[in-house]
Amino acid sequence: MQTITIALPQVGEGIVEGIIGKWLKQPGETVKKYDPLVEITTDKVNLEIPSPYDGVLTQILAQEGSTIPIGAPIGEMETSSNVESMQTDLGNLSVDSNKLTGSLDETRLGIGPTGGASIVHFDTADDPSKVYSPVVNRLAAQHKIDLNSVQGTGMNNRVTKKDILELIATRNSASPPTSLEQITSEPIHGAAPSINHKTLKLTPVRKLIAQNMLHSVSTIPHAWIMIEVDVTDLVAHRRSINESLNRSNGTSITLLPFLINALGTTLAEHPKLNASWSEDGIKLFDEINIGVAVAAPDGLVVPVIHSPNHLTITQLNMKLKDLTRKAKKGLLDLSDVQNGTFTLNNTGSLGFVLSKPIINPPQVAILTTEKVQKKPVVMNDEITIRSIMNICMSFDHRVIDGLEASAFLQSLKLGIETLHTNNQSS
Repeated sequence: MQTITIALPQVGEGIVEGIIGKWLKQPGETVKKYDPLVEITTDKVNLEIPSPYDGVLTQILAQEGSTIPIGAPIGEMETSSNVESMQTDLGNLSVDSNKLTGSLDETRLGIGPTGGASIVHFDTADDPSKVYSPVVNRLAAQHKIDLNSVQGTGMNNRVTKKDILELIATRNSASPPTSLEQITSEPIHGAAPSINHKTLKLTPVRKLIAQNMLHSVSTIPHAWIMIEVDVTDLVAHRRSINESLNRSNGTSITLLPFLINALGTTLAEHPKLNASWSEDGIKLFDEINIGVAVAAPDGLVVPVIHSPNHLTITQLNMKLKDLTRKAKKGLLDLSDVQNGTFTLNNTGSLGFVLSKPIINPPQVAILTTEKVQKKPVVMNDEITIRSIMNICMSFDHRVIDGLEASAFLQSLKLGIETLHTNNQSS
């Protein structure tokens, strides 16, 4: 028998850490290879991590509710299996916890529906106290803290977020807070604390959404534009299709598949919107994969429709319904949420007429389609009533300028307004 340290494996592109949701096995329990071992919550999807070997779980190193970087040790087990021959088969799920160290690679950002962060690479070293989580590295860089001088209180004397926040508070105890980190981590003096209140416990998903949104607005220079689109003819075209479908099989199509179809075509014509910023240059993606925001019970999730420009309206409608059903029931897997290159949020379904969305890093832009409203419009010097929909877009000003963003929306507007002339519903 040999003792193996189980590490949190790389579970998807762009995922740099996970939250331990629930241990499905307890120390002393016998486990079989591939048996579900622990539930992990990431910023993309919930997963069950399997046991890498046959054996006995001997120790839990990462407690439920804790945030663990990819590659960090989460437990130990005893096994009589041939570990070396099984590494490739299991994706190298186990590592030596006494020889791990972490470093941030700022040049690689994960393509993720709710945002990405820097990839954490783990190399061999002799000092386990030098394993730093992404948040510790970020706070240390922000406040110019030498991590080698900080005495850690975490496992194996590692420096934790709590250690850094306490050091920041100590440094600034004699002066008023000057940063958002200080303001949010120190008590506010005044009348507010004496007011009766209740605190809603943050779910793992809500914490991850908060982290990703803060990362986005802190690192990406957002710019915003809006354009009006006349969808009168498209609405009539959709109504005609639904009348035919209802007579044949009782199904119906919303406007969203038409909008995704037009968006996919427009992205193919404007590749700089289907891209990502990096210090080495702008990465133009070969595939067009549109993430569609869906309100799920635990928070916003963004399943991805791959290559929508190659699907018919009917196929898009079926794909949308399937992904939405899975999202609302918590059944999405990694293949459903990976490799998004652009995000669409149909905020019109919530009654919105204008919105300013936050970009999903490292994507270049995010688009919202708003509520369709009947408005008086001047056409041929006459006033007529038309169905108008606003389209809003936030874009990364490092990658594109206003002229390119305007050209993109003008092309999308034309594509939507002429969709009814194309027979793509079959």
